[in-house]
Parts: sequence; C-alpha cells; structure tokens
Amino acid sequence: MIQDNINKTTHRIFVASLAISTLATLVGFYLFSRFTVDDAFITWRYGQNLVEFGIWGYNPSTLDLTQSYTNPIYAALSIVPAALNIDSVLFFKVLSILLISGYLIGMVRIAANKRVAALLSISLLALPATMIHAFSGLETFAYTVFLGFLFISLTKNNVRSATVLTAALIFIRPEAWTLTALLPLYFFFDTNIKEPNFIDGLKTRAYNFAANKYSSLIPGLLLAIYLFSSTVYFDDPLPNTFYAKSGGNFSPAKFLTFSFFVAPTLFFLNRRNLSFGIFVIAYFSPIVLNYTTSNLQMNYAERFAFQIFFPIAMLLAFTAANQTRVAYVSFSEDFSKVLRIPLSLVYSGALAFFYIPFAISSSGTSTLLAVSNDYSRVLTAHSSLGRMLAEISETYNISAFSLGDAGAAAFQSRLIALDNVGLGSRAVARSGMSFEVLDLYSPDVVVFHSGPLGVRANAHNQGVIQEWVAQNHYLQICDIYLRSEYTLRIFSRVELPEMLEVCETSRRLNDIGELAYFYTHISEPPWALWRE
Repeated sequence: MIQDNINKTTHRIFVASLAISTLATLVGFYLFSRFTVDDAFITWRYGQNLVEFGIWGYNPSTLDLTQSYTNPIYAALSIVPAALNIDSVLFFKVLSILLISGYLIGMVRIAANKRVAALLSISLLALPATMIHAFSGLETFAYTVFLGFLFISLTKNNVRSATVLTAALIFIRPEAWTLTALLPLYFFFDTNIKEPNFIDGLKTRAYNFAANKYSSLIPGLLLAIYLFSSTVYFDDPLPNTFYAKSGGNFSPAKFLTFSFFVAPTLFFLNRRNLSFGIFVIAYFSPIVLNYTTSNLQMNYAERFAFQIFFPIAMLLAFTAANQTRVAYVSFSEDFSKVLRIPLSLVYSGALAFFYIPFAISSSGTSTLLAVSNDYSRVLTAHSSLGRMLAEISETYNISAFSLGDAGAAAFQSRLIALDNVGLGSRAVARSGMSFEVLDLYSPDVVVFHSGPLGVRANAHNQGVIQEWVAQNHYLQICDIYLRSEYTLRIFSRVELPEMLEVCETSRRLNDIGELAYFYTHISEPPWALWRE
C-alpha cells in the first residue's frame, strides 16, 4: 500500500514537473531568445571582413592584426552568412535552435529511462541562464553541451566519441585545450590492468593504448597545427583575450562560487569511477583558478559559472536517467514494511541541490530585465551608430573610429575600429592605450562611454583618449543613449549633422528605465529581433 501510494505520488510529481519545466522553457525562449550580446559581433566581423575585404582580422585592414575571438568554429561559421548574404543574427539563432534540439535528442537517446532524461534535460533548459546563453550568439552553450557529452562518453568508455567531442571543443573554447593532455592520460590509466608489478602494468597499458586508444592523441595534433597557424598569421598563438582579461586579483568569493559548482564531481570519486572523477577535477581546477584571478568581462547571467555548472548538471542528469539500482529502506525491525527508492531519485536530488543555488544566483530580476531589453537597445544605439558611420564615411572621409564596445557598431560600420578596452586591439591589450596607438589608428570619430556625470575618464583608458581628443581639437557632436545611465558621447574631427538624428532617436527610445522599456517592448515577438 505504501509503495503504491509512493508510485502514484511520484507519477503526479513527474507530470507536474514536466509541465512546469516545459512552460518555463517556452517563457524563457520568448523572453531571452531576443538577446544577442554585443561581443558576438566581434567574432562575426571576421567572416564579414574576409568576404568583403579579403582580410581575416578584426579590422578590414592589416593594421594591428588581432585574433580577438576565442571560438574558431564560430569565427569560421561567420563566413557562411557573409558569403551567402544571410543575416548573421538570424543564422546564429537558427544554429542555437539546432544545438538545443541536438542536446535534447542526445540526452534522451542515450538514456535508459527516457522519461527521467526528458524531465531533467528540459529542467536545465528552463533556467533563464540557459536560454540567455543559448541565444547570446557566443559559443557558451555549445561549449557546455559538448563538454557534457564528453563527460558522458568517458563514463561509457567511448574512445571515438570522446575524441571527436574533444577535437570540437578545442576549437570552441580555449579552456578545452588541457583536454588534449588529459584525454590520452585518462584512457591510458583507465584500463583495468592487474599485473604483478608496476613496470609490467605500464607495458600492458601502453600496449592496450597503442592498439585501441591512440586516436585520443589526434586533438593534441590538431591544437598544435592551430596554434602554429595562429603564430604564423597573427604573430601570436594565443587569442587577444588572454592579455586583455588577465591580471585580476584572487577573489575568495569567486573561488568558493566556482568550486561549489564543481563539487558534484565528488559523487564520482569512488572505486568504480575514480579515474573519471579525477579527470573532471583535473580539468576544472585550472579553470576555477583562472576565472578566480581574471577580469571576467561580460559575465551576464553568471556566464562563467554556467560553463562549469551546466556540463556537470548534464552528467548528473544522465547518471540519474541511467541508474537502475534501488535502495531499500525499512521502517520495522522485521523488514515487514520496506520502501523501494530508485537511486535515480538520489541523483536527481543531488542535481536539484546545485540547480537551485545557480538558478537563484543567475536569475535576479534586474539582470533578467536588462538582458531581455538589451539587444533592442543595442539596435537603436550601437547598430545605428555603425550604420550611420558607414553611410557618411565617404562624405566626411571617415576611415576609422574609436569605441570600447567592439561589436555591433564596428560590424555595421565596415570601418577600422579601435577598441580601447583591448579585445579588438593587440596593441592596446599588450601595451595599453597611448598617444602612439591613437596616432597609429588616427580615428576620425571618437566615442566615449559616458553617463549623467560625463565621460567616464577612469574606465577603459578613456582618460588618455580624452587628452588626445582635446589636443587634436575634436568637436563634441552629441550623446547616443543605450540606457539613461549609459550613453555614447561622440567627438569628431568635423561636424556630423546626420548623427544628430541618431542621438535624438536613441534618447527618445532608450532614455527610460528597464521595467518601462520591458512593458513597452514585450509584445514584440523575439524573432523580430533576429536581425543585425
């Protein structure tokens, strides 16, 4: 009787949970698939410049040739919409839908209990952060999904699948580069060898590795080729972000946060999965240390914690959906009353234990409002700025401009752009902003991050640029509004009367609070914003 009641209750909970998760996923899709982060255009600019100008670089020029992307696959894919004259935003939104579909199909297909797999997989999609990162235009979601499937492949000892996924991962995020060493080591030591002495054990392992698992060395070879090519072309093997985002101080709060989301790995530190547990910890340990000591820019919706949380959550979901063992609990000494508790519930509970804190930390109301509104505001501000610069560039002989937001404005302008934050400029990332760099670029238009109190001179090297602008007698044109507290103040060598309309339109549309903006635009379907 007790077991029957538990079974009925479990079924009701399952149906209700599935319905709630599905609804939350659809709501998240409606609210956040409209979001495209400005930084995505940094990567897409490479495909645009290659097709339109024949140059593989952030700028349509060999001046200060810079590898600004950390995701070679997305950079290569950006060639497709540029070559076919397809809207880049639409192209990558469709790619996001394909990735989400592949994630769901893959998780259900490899599960023994497909109902549990479907529920837990959809529950992960129901997180606002998941929809935000899936549709941001960056590689974040692809990286986490591929990494999650890699972990699952390792638990199944699938060498071919693990090798292919690792090969893909090293071209999606540089964090995955350590896999080129960890993967062969894992397969070398994971074999269950029982030899009478250590030397014989090593020989047997080496023989088995050479016979069956040598393919795990292929990602390392591919990475070596890629780094050599980057060195030859960009004069540096590393992406520019390695220099622009380094140099932060150790943050105990960040360390504890990131370590907390690695903690579920402890479930796999047992005799059956010891080598796998060590592998996951060895992979995430340097990542946690790096994130803890770096200047993490664009950490919207806890992006960097998400890159740790989501693949481990996928692993827990897979384990729960493939757990056939049960635990028996008796409430009497003679075992006359015994409860049968599937261990899948235990792993599902473990997932919930880490799911809830991440959901809370990544889903603040102000954050979600800002993200939902962001790209619509960017279209009015940054994209309009870039389009106007492209339109008037010949009239006023504009060949270069400066702005710390290196994405949409530069993408739309088709001009040389000096990124004073440093992501798009090798010179700035390594040497800092200086009169020499400004003279090298000689921007005809300079745009400052500003606010109600004026130009933020202490932010992103803008103090140096202010001095250079004053020395060269630039004219203040107007302010473009992204938000009431965030404006782009434009200076130019010459008067730009056409820019006044862009400034006025942005003030009229963007100079309102997030909640009022949300209510004004929420009726607009998200796919209306799937455009450049």
